[in-house]
Amino acid sequence: MKRTFCSLSEADFRAFCETTASGSFLQTAEFAALLTENGWTVEFVALKESAILCVAVLISKAMTGGRHYEVQFGPLSTGDEIVEMQFYQALQRYVKSQGALELLVMPDRNYQRLDDAGAPLTAPDDAFVSQLTALGYTHAQLTTGYNARGESVWHYVKDLEQLTEKNLLKSYSKNGQYSVKLVKKFGVSVAPLTFEELGEFKTITAETSERLSYSDHPLAYYQSFYKNFGENAEFLGAKLNFKAYSEHLNAQIAHLSQQIEKSQHTKKIAQTEELKAQKLSHEKRLEEAQPFVLEYGDAPVLLAAGLFVYGKTEAVYLYSGSYAKFKRFYAPFAIQDFVMRKCLEKGISRYNFFGIQGLFDGSDGVLGFKQNFGGYAVEKTGYFWYYPRPLKRAAIRWIKKLTGRQ
Repeated sequence: MKRTFCSLSEADFRAFCETTASGSFLQTAEFAALLTENGWTVEFVALKESAILCVAVLISKAMTGGRHYEVQFGPLSTGDEIVEMQFYQALQRYVKSQGALELLVMPDRNYQRLDDAGAPLTAPDDAFVSQLTALGYTHAQLTTGYNARGESVWHYVKDLEQLTEKNLLKSYSKNGQYSVKLVKKFGVSVAPLTFEELGEFKTITAETSERLSYSDHPLAYYQSFYKNFGENAEFLGAKLNFKAYSEHLNAQIAHLSQQIEKSQHTKKIAQTEELKAQKLSHEKRLEEAQPFVLEYGDAPVLLAAGLFVYGKTEAVYLYSGSYAKFKRFYAPFAIQDFVMRKCLEKGISRYNFFGIQGLFDGSDGVLGFKQNFGGYAVEKTGYFWYYPRPLKRAAIRWIKKLTGRQ
């Protein structure tokens, strides 16, 4: 029977997605709705025989001389590589018939897996790249860092399959274990933010993006994300009541004073010095907390926040922010630990920390933070371009260059 490329209803798309073992949140009806609200034209497309074999969310926007099309982290299929290649080929014919000037495909496929230090664990998947280029796609050079779209082909991932709530903490690095234990002692709590609290989420991501020099989304985008993804996504906030925190420190300092007095009577010098060091550390933290107590009183204060998406087999750490003035309270550690425990409850086997720069020389602070939780790096196959009308595209680019337009 002949295989055909066609459009799908949202209901049929959803039904097929239920039959696949995995898939990116970028290939969901929820994300399609989000993109529609943000100005994209969205189609659900499929390769069919007697039944649906392969599907994708195909998005497009008008551009000078035609349309720009994309498939982000798709398509979704049952794993038959021949079917997928036929889909990529049929997709080329379809977008050309729709007036496309360019098509961008970003397969949800690993090019190479590397360990925590950047050493290769698998060979590069050059065969897949060769298959797509043989179909007429142009493979963009794989690079480190973030591109003009603010994206990276590098992700940091942690497998959760063999872990439980009891041994999760032990799977972190020593610094990660220490930081998670410490933040729990502080009394930092993590909970989902309400829709009404998204303004606070936006404030914290705006402050962070300005400090670290990257582009943030508008509040409307986060509100749309919240409404469209529902229970499949969480905006999590880490909060601390500084008054309660100070009272806890005072109690600890009083207890340590009693222990110091006892150890001095028994002439345990080493123990006494250790207790004095602990007391000094608590006193320093108490002093640092006083301005926050005066400013915020008895109210819980948002220290850090993040947006996380839950799929059937993978959870994704998408966006986050934290206030620099609260850095010493390690709030982001509390959020990450909370999410991974939530994954274990849901039976999600993989946690994707998402973008890193692909630099393992210590210069990537984002990677440094994520390494605290014990994972590995993957380099995705990246970006594949197809130009249905190369001469027209070249002419338009030449005219733009001549006239100084971008």
